[in-house]
Amino acid sequence: MVGKWKRLFAAGLLTAAAAFGLGSSALATTINGSSGSLAASADFTVNGSGHLVLKLTNTASSPTLDPATTLTSFFFNYTGGLSSFTPVSAKLTAGSLSYYDNSGVWTAFSDAQAVLDPGNTYDNSKNVGGEWGYGTNYANINGSAYGYGVLSSGLAAFTRFDTNQNLAGPDSLDGNQFGLVSASTISQAVSTQLGNNNNNPITATSVTFDLGAVTGFDATKIGKVTFVYGTALGENAIVVPPIISEPPPGAPLPTTALGSGFLMIGCAAAAKLRRKSSIA
Repeated sequence: MVGKWKRLFAAGLLTAAAAFGLGSSALATTINGSSGSLAASADFTVNGSGHLVLKLTNTASSPTLDPATTLTSFFFNYTGGLSSFTPVSAKLTAGSLSYYDNSGVWTAFSDAQAVLDPGNTYDNSKNVGGEWGYGTNYANINGSAYGYGVLSSGLAAFTRFDTNQNLAGPDSLDGNQFGLVSASTISQAVSTQLGNNNNNPITATSVTFDLGAVTGFDATKIGKVTFVYGTALGENAIVVPPIISEPPPGAPLPTTALGSGFLMIGCAAAAKLRRKSSIA
């Protein structure tokens, strides 16, 4: 097990206007979480094809030095459940690249280093679906239940986005490979902890997931989320509680709570609303 067995419960910032919807913004929201040197963001949008898109980014300013500070998973709840969850793809976000340890120097990854990638989909479309997976109905992620998740490490149950691709062995999600590191990591020498075989290649800094077609998506219904770091549960995590308390699974969003949310928007105008954090 890499790193200390601990969870970091930290404050997250949720863009208020996006969260509660002004005009069409109920279809999009950005959730930011931070704790100490760790920072991450999750952007939810609905694209022109009606697909739910999640962009996950390691936004830390300091270099990532080990698996315990590599962002490898993200889990979230959605009140009442999504209309469907049929993930399609996992690709590097525009401007992001994956890197491997080339004699102590981070070097851009390509299909020349891949174990198996029919059609050279990494080079052609920045597909990393063989190195990321998704799942539903997680009963115990560091003591909490989550409805949905994406992950690059086998720390919980998963189905790979692309079962035909294996960019770095073994033929499954394993270790720290293709986890998200900060942008400043790449300008540093490869650390001893990340230079091990199952701890790289890594990705700086973001992956975008097409989670499939949805109907009636409402960003205000996104509940508690957690950004998970490392290769096993119990390592670092940033938990961001919902602004509106979550009702029991399957229950409708209380109208009084929703009204309170819009009242807060009116008071805060375009300012950002800080989520309160709890510490465990």
